[in-house]
Amino acid sequence: MERWQLRGLSIFYLPKSSPHLNIAEILWRKLRYRMVKSN
Repeated sequence: MERWQLRGLSIFYLPKSSPHLNIAEILWRKLRYRMVKSN
C-alpha cells in the first residue's frame, strides 16, 4: 500500500452494500427501467 501512496493513489473502502456507489448497478437500473417502460 505504501507504493500506491508514493504514486499518489488512494484506497477508499466502501460499505458492503452500496449500490448507489456502483456504476454497474446504476447503469443496470436505468436499462431495466427503459426495458419495462417500453413494454
